[in-house]
Amino acid sequence: MRQGKLHGDVVLVLGVGKRRGITPTTARRCFEEGAFVFCVDVDPDGAQTVKAFDPELNRMAFTCGNPSTPEEAERIVAECIDHFGPISHVICGAGKAVGGSLVGASRELLEHNFDMNFFSARSLVEAALEQMGDGGSIIFVSTDNVTHPALLEGPYAVPKGAVETMTLHYAAELGERRIRVNAVRPAFVRTWGPNSKKRRTENPKYYEQIAATLLPLPYVPEPDDVSDAIVFLMTNRAITGHVLPLDCGFSTCAFTPLLKPSFPETLPVLASAVETIKARQAENEPIAVPQ
Repeated sequence: MRQGKLHGDVVLVLGVGKRRGITPTTARRCFEEGAFVFCVDVDPDGAQTVKAFDPELNRMAFTCGNPSTPEEAERIVAECIDHFGPISHVICGAGKAVGGSLVGASRELLEHNFDMNFFSARSLVEAALEQMGDGGSIIFVSTDNVTHPALLEGPYAVPKGAVETMTLHYAAELGERRIRVNAVRPAFVRTWGPNSKKRRTENPKYYEQIAATLLPLPYVPEPDDVSDAIVFLMTNRAITGHVLPLDCGFSTCAFTPLLKPSFPETLPVLASAVETIKARQAENEPIAVPQ
């Protein structure tokens, strides 16, 4: 029987949420690779997600909390160690965030997004670093909106940009401890969060149209594709300080639709998307941004 790539390692995962998201899928993948996985989320329903992956809770555990404060982060890390022993890896994906226009965004909205997307990750990593030995890895989950701005994503993308900068500096400072620090930057992913569910309801062929018209590689990744990349970064001993785009080539060409034979079909798709965004912006409807 094949021994898992993470056999015996202890993995601390921030953000399990709903079962079809990127981070819970990664937690499941770490479990399948033989790791002990301790999960944390602000949503208590994360406990059901964890139990679905490991019904006997032999190698998975859950605690509810927001590690944005040092005190709460230290509690979470201590609980993880009590369950499974010294931490080998930390995976930081945001639990929940709220989008909207960056122009005119309130301080409260920005603080909320930084709390959930930057400070929660940093506080958890800082608490874990005090207990981690030499070796292991830290993985952050970013978003392609950092480099490809989109309407109503600014308050969410700005703290994610800070996370990418944090990735590089942690990598530089933790190299002597042989702790590798990397991030993934997904673009379109077939998750089941509020935005994704709304898009699929309004247009069942949404992702197929995105793949056919916007992406050089006509494929919209599943959460499993992202988790594959995260496990790769966790286990490759030569990679640190890297932000890996997972966008099927979207970042290689800003004008991909102009280069594809299907460009005429793209126009109504893009026009419809823009009109939907404008309508929601006019209504000042908050946009949930899942991970």
